[in-house]
Amino acid sequence: MRSGRSHGWGATTARRRTLYEARELDVHLRLEGDRIKAGPTENITDELRSAIKANRDDVIKALMIRDAHLYLEGHYAEGADLSALDGWHRVISEAYADADPDVFRYAIRGYTRAGLRAFAQAKKEVAA
Repeated sequence: MRSGRSHGWGATTARRRTLYEARELDVHLRLEGDRIKAGPTENITDELRSAIKANRDDVIKALMIRDAHLYLEGHYAEGADLSALDGWHRVISEAYADADPDVFRYAIRGYTRAGLRAFAQAKKEVAA
């Protein structure tokens, strides 16, 4: 079994448990640069604070993915060909295991741009 900072099953489970605990406590997690902000502060337990610190890199990656999906949701266009995102899923998965956060950011940006292009094309086709 891998140790705590790995990106194996243990890290995935710990990240999910941390995000679930935040949701259960009605704590909203958000990113400000490379920092995780949580609130309202009165809902944050010592256990949650420790879990966020222990799983910081994985929580940041999960929040980046969440934010990308929320951004794309706001630009969604019916009938968009989302097959362009398939290759980016692989890139994101590979980048997830990379220790360099810039590699992961690159993958998320590429995924988001591919989605925006697909939505723009669908809107163009509807307007034609």
